[in-house]
Amino acid sequence: MRDVGRHIKNAKNGLLEPFFIWATTLIQLIFMTKQEKQTDFYMLKLFYNQAQGDEAMEYESIIQSVLDEIDKRITEDIRADEFARRANYSTYHFRRVFIKLIGMPFMNYITRRKSEYALYELSQRKKIIDVAMNYD
Repeated sequence: MRDVGRHIKNAKNGLLEPFFIWATTLIQLIFMTKQEKQTDFYMLKLFYNQAQGDEAMEYESIIQSVLDEIDKRITEDIRADEFARRANYSTYHFRRVFIKLIGMPFMNYITRRKSEYALYELSQRKKIIDVAMNYD
């Protein structure tokens, strides 16, 4: 029953697929005592968090490029599905990743950025009607 640690060690060396680890671990968890479950679950969680670190770095770079593109095209009509397609994600997954990294939904972020740009332009003594037409 103590094979979970060995599987995790082998997976770190690239010998086993992550899905196989999860499947074998779930089967083993059924037959473990409570103490064994707590110890092995902690080890599995550490491995999962390490694996997620690589994915998180990819997500961060993609979302950063999205944020840069949003700032470039702030006066245009911006839609989440267009950015999701560019990142090769479904719209649902893109929105989930965006919320997780930025802390707010995609359209709320767009609205906030447009408001910030409009506020800056108003502080530069531009006419309200001109600013309103830029950031509708």
